[in-house]
Order: sequence, then C-alpha cells, then structure tokens
Amino acid sequence: MDNKHITRLIAAGIASLLLSTHAEAAFTCIQCPSVATLDGFSSGINITRTDGSVVSSAQTVQQCEQVIVHTDLAWRNTADQRFSGFVLHSADMYVNGVFVKSVAPPGSLDTIRVGPLSCADTEDLLFQDFPYTITAADSAAGIVNFEVRFSDFALRGLCDQLATGTIPQPLHVAPNPTCDIAPK
Repeated sequence: MDNKHITRLIAAGIASLLLSTHAEAAFTCIQCPSVATLDGFSSGINITRTDGSVVSSAQTVQQCEQVIVHTDLAWRNTADQRFSGFVLHSADMYVNGVFVKSVAPPGSLDTIRVGPLSCADTEDLLFQDFPYTITAADSAAGIVNFEVRFSDFALRGLCDQLATGTIPQPLHVAPNPTCDIAPK
C-alpha cells in the first residue's frame, strides 16, 4: 500500500470516529422500563424574580434586576410506558450563546437514573438554579437568551447512544434605566 492510500484510510477512520454518536456509559445499563421502545423526556424551564414571582413570556425585566432560571428534565410518563428512562451526561447553561457553567446537580452526571420509580432513582431531575443579573448589554439588545444544552444516555439495554437537546428561554428586557442611582 502506498502513502496516498494509507493517508486516505487514516482520514476515513478519523472521520468515522468524529461522526459516531456512540459513547461509553459509565454506569450499569438496564432496560427501564422493560417495555420501553422510544427515547423520551420532558424538559422544563421557568424564570422567577428574587421574590419568587414568575416572569411570564409577556413580561419584561429591568436592567440590574436579578432573575433565577429554573430547569429540569423528567421522564416522559405515558400509560403504556413506551418511553425509556435516561441517565444525564451533561447539562450546561448558555447565556446569549456563550457557555457559563454546568447546572447539573452535584454527583448526578452518569449516575442518577431518571424514569419510573420501579427501576430508576427519580422521575424528575431538577437542575441547579441559575441566578442572573440583567446587564446593560441585555437592556440594549432588549432580550437575553437562556439555554440549557444537555445530553443523556437512554436506558434501553445498551445505553451506548448519547442523545442531545436544548431547553431555550428568551427573556425580554426593558430599555434602560441604568443601575446607578445617585443619592439626591
């Protein structure tokens, strides 16, 4: 074999590795529930003010106001239990498209099974709350976009396919005033 063919084989091997969604699960895999045939989950996101009041999509917030983003992933429960449980692999918060931090609960990655309680640890995995103070840039743009990007292993016997998804939530920001309040 000449160098040209070897280079092509190496390039093809690298490309197939990069395109693969196969991942190694770090937990003992099970079928949960035993009749599951589909991947399924339910995601949630809501934003509250520091006093606990919910900020609806029709409302706006002010510059310098602090909000708290609450997110979770839950097993999608149906009467026939056709949706599998899952094990969370990652949960990362992005603000305006920029990674900020992981919001996965401590000790949950690749360990806690989410699904029916007959075979899992919980039906709903609450992520860490994410406090955020509205900035001047958010006010100037009129919006701030929160997004949790997550990945999980479906509990369907092999548990070697890593699924990914997002939980987006835009928040409207009123223009100005500034945070600086000078005493009179």
